[in-house]
Amino acid sequence: MEPLTEPPSSIDLVVVGNSLAVCDDRTSMTSRRSPLRRSSVLGAVVALAFVLPACGDDAADSSATTAAAESITVDGIWARATVPGQPNGATYFTIESNQDDVLVGASVSPDVADEVQIHEMVPVGDSMGDMTGTTMAMGDSTATTMPMGEMEMRMQELTAGLPLPAGEAVTLEPGGFHAMMLGLAAPLEAGRHFDMTLHFERAADLTIDVEVRESAP
Repeated sequence: MEPLTEPPSSIDLVVVGNSLAVCDDRTSMTSRRSPLRRSSVLGAVVALAFVLPACGDDAADSSATTAAAESITVDGIWARATVPGQPNGATYFTIESNQDDVLVGASVSPDVADEVQIHEMVPVGDSMGDMTGTTMAMGDSTATTMPMGEMEMRMQELTAGLPLPAGEAVTLEPGGFHAMMLGLAAPLEAGRHFDMTLHFERAADLTIDVEVRESAP
């Protein structure tokens, strides 16, 4: 008696979305299917079933990172040009966060300035806890106060950071909040660009391109 033989089978594994299908080119199956072949096919199905969800998780993580990066928007970025001998300079912009956050600081390359502090202007004699006053160069002179109309104002660091209420645009502008660059490495000349990195309490660091100008854009 001739041994029973089974025509070769072509079995394909097809991925549809996150689903897996097994396709057999035969219209009927014999009762003598090899247990070893069946086990191999089932093993491949199980392996792919674990791989596909893992790929989906990576995509989800990537989307979350992108969303986090888009939670902060910054517009109208500029820095005022300085004159030779002026030790400090200021950068201005409008910033908005889609969640409650705090701008806790900023930094620039050493070839721009030694450090950056977030400042505000307050009336002379006003005290804000442990905030410290910082000098500001005004032309050829240096002063801790600035005349603002009939009121004399004093500049001081926001040591606790600048609050960013969710969905509310906060403007850093002359006479108000600003990012103060202390110890300029060289005068800021109009037309120059440099990077400034903003640091937040919740959001990831964000690097912005700053254009040096004679006046606001």
